[in-house]
Amino acid sequence: PIIAPPAIDQSRNALYVANDDGKLQCIDITSGTGTWDLLVGTEASGPVVGTDGVIYIGGGGKLSAVKPDGEAKWVFVPTMSGVVSTPAVTVDGYVYVLVVAGKKKLSLQTTDSLYAVNPDGTRRWACGLGEGMSDQDYPLSAPKLDASGFIYIGDGYRAWCVVGISAPAASPWPMFQRDAVNSGRAR
Repeated sequence: PIIAPPAIDQSRNALYVANDDGKLQCIDITSGTGTWDLLVGTEASGPVVGTDGVIYIGGGGKLSAVKPDGEAKWVFVPTMSGVVSTPAVTVDGYVYVLVVAGKKKLSLQTTDSLYAVNPDGTRRWACGLGEGMSDQDYPLSAPKLDASGFIYIGDGYRAWCVVGISAPAASPWPMFQRDAVNSGRAR
């Protein structure tokens, strides 16, 4: 089964989805057939798409960048291990992800961290956010970006606003539900 919200790249006629086996799959929108798949790891997040068509996805405790043809571009392994959120990509190619150590129902955990990853897959910075309270019945928050470069994230009963580097990428799907107003949400 599909376990996370998909991303769409209409310019490539592609739908990107993550399944329960930890695979990122590319599906041709017109025919409905799969064109490629790549193992990204357990607890895969929703994918997003950068301006160059690169797909970014969390899974297996890491962030993966995947070329539009399905070939791995780079893998970033955060210092803190845990569940990696759906990423968000900026106009400058930086990628933000939230990493949460564990998803235990309403119990305190170790420090949640927001990571900024450079376009080449190296760590730019990390920001400890304190101990969030995650509930396994709710999805892990994905970073949302606004035009001023602010990053908004939440975990359980806490929310943060962090000053970021730049605005969202001018790509088909730079963050969860496409943009800051969730225009990718089906109605």
